[in-house]
Amino acid sequence: MARRQKSLASSMVRASFDMARMAADAQFVIAARMLGMATGVAAKGENTRMVAEKQAALVEGAMKAGMAAATGKSQRQIADAAVAPAKRTLAANKKRLGGAKRKRTSK
Repeated sequence: MARRQKSLASSMVRASFDMARMAADAQFVIAARMLGMATGVAAKGENTRMVAEKQAALVEGAMKAGMAAATGKSQRQIADAAVAPAKRTLAANKKRLGGAKRKRTSK
């Protein structure tokens, strides 16, 4: 029983860190897009893209979560499957909009 509680606690901590990271990344992406819109330097089609990608990630996440549930996966695996498409899209947007970590060059 103690091992199961430890595993559950570890899973909950990992999930909370994942959500905090996604929230921070989302703030960056929103700020970058707003700056692009305000200054008029946003790429052509960026406004359409930001709506369409959310719809696609939602549908893909719902389908993957449904498949995970139907095949008997754990609650954590179902949640991971549901969030994975949005997480992937968010990471790609952050990288594309300039939020990727840059390697430091030694002087």
